[in-house]
Amino acid sequence: MNKIYFYLFLLLLGSCGVALKFSTSFERMPIGCDEFGYLNLAKSMDAGKTFTNHSPRPYLPKLIDTLRIKGITENEIAWMVGPHAYHLIPNTYQLINQYPPGTSYLLSLLPQPMRQKAFPALIIIALILCILIAIKSCLKKPFNYFDLVFPPIIFLMMVAAPFTTELSRINSLAPTFGLLLAGGMLLRKRPFMATLFIALSINFRIANALMVFPILLFLPWKDATSINGFRANLIILGKYLSLLVAATLPLLLYNYFLTGHPFSTTYSSIDTSMQQSVGVFKNLIYYISMDHWWFRVHVLGLVILILFLLKRQINLPTLLLLFSFMVLNYIFFGFHQVTMDYYPYASSLILFGFALSLMAENQIAAQLQMAAKLFFLLTTFLIVGIGFQRYSNKTHITYETALQQYQVLCEFNVVWADLYSGTSEYVCNNDGFRYGTTTPRARKISMLFLKANNIKQAILLDDSTVDSAIILKEVKEINLNSHVEENNTVGRILIIE
Repeated sequence: MNKIYFYLFLLLLGSCGVALKFSTSFERMPIGCDEFGYLNLAKSMDAGKTFTNHSPRPYLPKLIDTLRIKGITENEIAWMVGPHAYHLIPNTYQLINQYPPGTSYLLSLLPQPMRQKAFPALIIIALILCILIAIKSCLKKPFNYFDLVFPPIIFLMMVAAPFTTELSRINSLAPTFGLLLAGGMLLRKRPFMATLFIALSINFRIANALMVFPILLFLPWKDATSINGFRANLIILGKYLSLLVAATLPLLLYNYFLTGHPFSTTYSSIDTSMQQSVGVFKNLIYYISMDHWWFRVHVLGLVILILFLLKRQINLPTLLLLFSFMVLNYIFFGFHQVTMDYYPYASSLILFGFALSLMAENQIAAQLQMAAKLFFLLTTFLIVGIGFQRYSNKTHITYETALQQYQVLCEFNVVWADLYSGTSEYVCNNDGFRYGTTTPRARKISMLFLKANNIKQAILLDDSTVDSAIILKEVKEINLNSHVEENNTVGRILIIE
């Protein structure tokens, strides 16, 4: 049997097994920033409003004008008038989603009730399809050691950190796993195709643009001392740049329609701020730590590559070129003001992809081919078996039941909250405002404006970074009548009458 059929079998059963295993992580409505941000953008795509906020907020320009006339600063407005993942572009009336479009576009391919539960399956399907393309492109040998280790990699992803973290939540890392692994696999023999794969991942995570620069070191440059060599190098560079533009065109268009410039970022100043030089060393210590799983993945990838170096399957210059992916990644995030343990993940997958391509060059002995195929199938059955066991041992709720838990919020036009600001907007199509991201004066002016325009509003007292006593005091100070109701899901609701 052609080994492509084995991979299709792994794609079918593996994606089902992983989806079953993580099912309970996706049965609640989105809460907080990332999950809501990606899911709500997918919802906006459904409505043909990719480049505007899904909730129209027809009163927003007048509210913003009122705030600005009264001397409220742009920073006081930017994160108040929208839920998590949204912010107002300074000096405009445009409330935008900060995230790139890749993950949301992938989610939008499915009906809304299926999107969360199907996310892990989509990740595995995308991963295996990328690997299949890489195999067909340059790894055409019969069953080899890559084929032997790939199903266990899927298994490890469903049971071991850091992969379990990303498979249990809607995010932008997991959709790039296949693109980055395949890019690393193709780097040596098909560098232009590797460029395409790695550049496609930028549509999901903008910081992955860093990873296209070290690819230049693997391009088939000619001797530039001759005219023909110089011309050939110009063609190589042109091909490389054309692939970058073609791969990132969705993101460039998205940026252009939202910000007016293809190379402007949709992220706010909070997420794009760079660290002062005094803090760079502190950031590097934070990232280069065995306490962080993605650093461990980097170390493991380097150890495997060093073993291939000792085996003389690669040379030291090649290893150093590969190391440049990791060095560039960690240096950049050392200067980045916001620190998150998963930020430097991309280079680890490229390193592993390269290592996998080296494994593919070692063919399994003919007498062991049947055993290798049997191992492939058994690992596939193990993945689906573990997924089914986990699913059957958990209590599940339907999408409709999860929606019903937040129906109380649908009575209001504006819900002031923190984590539930997005949940309310996603479930009810109303408007989530964030109470704690601004100043008392901005909140008071806004609440009075909303009241004067007959916009029904509520404040979730137990979901705010501002103490509930202060909230009650502020509402009282502007003479708004209100009362408190209790709800089992969201806690105390301060309803402005």
